[in-house]
Amino acid sequence: MFCQLWHVGRGAHDSFNAHHLVRGSGYQVNRSASDVPQEGTTHMTLDGTALAHVKPVPLTLDEIARLREDYTKAVRDNDDILIARVTRVKIHV
Repeated sequence: MFCQLWHVGRGAHDSFNAHHLVRGSGYQVNRSASDVPQEGTTHMTLDGTALAHVKPVPLTLDEIARLREDYTKAVRDNDDILIARVTRVKIHV
């Protein structure tokens, strides 16, 4: 069985940075490999309105390493994954 984890990267709108689970976490949700925004509009804003995608902030090498560690920890520390007998984890970035 597979488990998929997803980092939304440049597809995320920066309005989510105000969400209580993001605020103060040390993360910004609109992070990506480059500062090139996704084309079009997103309906995935914090209040559900359709807005143009914003320019993402490029991740640093240290941030990429932190994300890797966090995703690894999330899988290793999740009992539901063990109970479901997940044998592989696929990370979408």
